[in-house]
Amino acid sequence: MAAVVDALHDCQAASGTGYLSAFLAEFFDRFEAIQPGLLDQYTVAGNGKALVAMAGYFAGRIRNVIQRYTIERHWTSLDLQADSLSDFHANTHNPVVIGAQMRYEATGDPLYKEIATFFMDTVNSSHTYATGGTSVSRHLFRWTKEIAYADYYERALINGVLSIQRGRDPAVMIYMLPQGPGRSKAVSYHGWGTQYNSLGVESFSKLGDSIYFEEKGAKSGLYIIQYIPSTFNWRTTGLTVTQQVKPLSSSDQHLQVSLSISAAKTNGQYATLNVRIPSWTSVNGAKATLNDKDLQLASPGTFLTVSKQWDSGGHLLLQFPINLKEGQTQVIT
Repeated sequence: MAAVVDALHDCQAASGTGYLSAFLAEFFDRFEAIQPGLLDQYTVAGNGKALVAMAGYFAGRIRNVIQRYTIERHWTSLDLQADSLSDFHANTHNPVVIGAQMRYEATGDPLYKEIATFFMDTVNSSHTYATGGTSVSRHLFRWTKEIAYADYYERALINGVLSIQRGRDPAVMIYMLPQGPGRSKAVSYHGWGTQYNSLGVESFSKLGDSIYFEEKGAKSGLYIIQYIPSTFNWRTTGLTVTQQVKPLSSSDQHLQVSLSISAAKTNGQYATLNVRIPSWTSVNGAKATLNDKDLQLASPGTFLTVSKQWDSGGHLLLQFPINLKEGQTQVIT
């Protein structure tokens, strides 16, 4: 790393500040993505030097170059006092923020929690299209249990991940989704192809991620925040949760979900299920039953909580009307 920085110094001196500013900006944004790997060394391998020495050294060298060569935008873009994210490349900033989230979870330093929360809230309110998304909402839901982050994850999954693959063609994906009225993905600037396919494959590897979140403590709790056919083996309680989702059709504009809870032992265990009531649905036409008995539904944007002794399991049925919602963002002038 020292050799690379010294070489950049030499190039900068020879070519002038303006010539390499864009390159340096991109280089150090990419380099910051190494941070998650260092945190793995710290948390998984128990290597304290990975965080204290290596991460500190890299951060110090990067900060020195940024300050010396007037690329302060990498720090001011995450300034908690100002919104200066316009015209920056999302792919180079997302890894920085995700690294900050992981650092907060590893060290408890509140600064990195503030950075991630600020970034997410700012981008979501004024720097993204209604169907767009970034990859930082998963950690924020774990910290806050706010349904807004779960709804956001759902939109990003459906619009930003599932929509990028062409049918069943493996690794044939689209890198950028056009936003113009009536525009076709097939004739967009990048078109269908295999470029950047590693990014697309990585996204599809996370389809089973962030469906279930377990809350550990004196009383076991499970948060179900995404409706995706799946099975969760809840080892803490000896319960198995199996989720089925009825395919949507134009003739029945309701999302219908079936959750079967089975107990490994006859005596079962007392546990709590927290089921997301999406913000996009409405009370009118919504329904929930447990073992054919009606439950009182919570308002959209909250959780339906079911706590009981699951002696013989249970069958929870959910029906959510699908409604159109306006997505308004703050206008930046």
